[in-house]
Amino acid sequence: MGQQKVLLPFRGHTVIEHIVQQAADAAVDEIVVVVGHEREAVETCLQPYRVKVVVNSCYQNGMLSSVRAGLDALQENAAAVMVLLGDQPHVRADVLRALIQRFKQSDKSIVIPSYRGRAGHPALVSLVHRNEIMQRYAEEGLRGLYTAHPDDIEWVLVEDAGIVEDMDTPEDYERVLQLDEESGA
Repeated sequence: MGQQKVLLPFRGHTVIEHIVQQAADAAVDEIVVVVGHEREAVETCLQPYRVKVVVNSCYQNGMLSSVRAGLDALQENAAAVMVLLGDQPHVRADVLRALIQRFKQSDKSIVIPSYRGRAGHPALVSLVHRNEIMQRYAEEGLRGLYTAHPDDIEWVLVEDAGIVEDMDTPEDYERVLQLDEESGA
């Protein structure tokens, strides 16, 4: 991207502020934001929000290192973790609420949204998998967990392309902004 993508402007705030607000609007019990690159700037923009900021000093090791840092910071009584990505600003609170509701109603330990046959984010994972995530899947990340437990996955079909869109390049960011403008959001 060439710059810290979570600090890019989106709907009058930064991308990370928008994502945090969606989680808050979905009544997520505890919001933990894992920071690494340009952490001071991210922490500064998050000061007005009720979040726990956790520093991942190994962020260069990939997303799983951030997931692990977040897991370490969760409250002892947490039942599950919802892994939201910092580069998916179109994630919506209603989708997050739907995932939480399905998790509570299901006997499955992993809930993943799907849009037109494509798996997306965020995933909601029971903490019965905590030790497994902390000790395994260094190469494949959470996909390794999903591969190891296909019968434990509850798929939630959603009509929201935001669960499969992310921003890895300046062109992706421009596309996200264009989609946002076209939708009138």
